[in-house]
Amino acid sequence: TYEELPFVIEIQTNNGHRSSTPYL
Repeated sequence: TYEELPFVIEIQTNNGHRSSTPYL
């Protein structure tokens, strides 16, 4: 489901968290 929400991963990396989990 991460591929469906690429912006979620970008927000996590922008926040300083490099995780393959959705930003909830």
